[in-house]
Amino acid sequence: MRNFNLIFVLLSFMLNLSCEPLQVRSDEKIEGVKKDESLKGVRSSFESDDKKLDKINSMYFSYKKDFPAINDISVKDINKNFKAEDVIFVDVREDDEMKISMIPDAIDKQSFEKDIGRHEEKHIIVYCTIGYRSGLYTKKLKELGYDSYNLIGGVLSWSHQLLKFIDSNGDETNQVHVYGKKWNLLHSTYQSVY
Repeated sequence: MRNFNLIFVLLSFMLNLSCEPLQVRSDEKIEGVKKDESLKGVRSSFESDDKKLDKINSMYFSYKKDFPAINDISVKDINKNFKAEDVIFVDVREDDEMKISMIPDAIDKQSFEKDIGRHEEKHIIVYCTIGYRSGLYTKKLKELGYDSYNLIGGVLSWSHQLLKFIDSNGDETNQVHVYGKKWNLLHSTYQSVY
């Protein structure tokens, strides 16, 4: 049975079909493979990067119906529209997600709210994994009168522009927390954690 699963995975990969990674029980040993504890919780996907990006955009715009009046911004348009010193990135994800990865120079929602007045003159770009949680928060900020934008596709779109992430120590990382299996759509150069 294991040989059949391996053949299926290899054929699927060669044909660029989406499939689940081969599941191996934790007590099962594969000859020549050493367990790497540093990769615990790391996931991968066999979909092409173009297909993943199409899914990200499709999912984001299906979520958009819950916050149609907010401003959106794509990763590509940030540099076109704003100077770096005029922007603040606000991460609205959970603490365990932010410990794995954040956009450099971003601050968490709690820190932002503690000193919200300091950022009144900034363009506030809010993000999460794909843009749903950040869309709801952007809606709240807009209602309060802030110049806020929801990052289309969140960290998933950020990864497809091959931009940098940092971990909780401030070190560059290629591991990115993606909230759950459904959102395992990072660019193939990054490793999903959920």
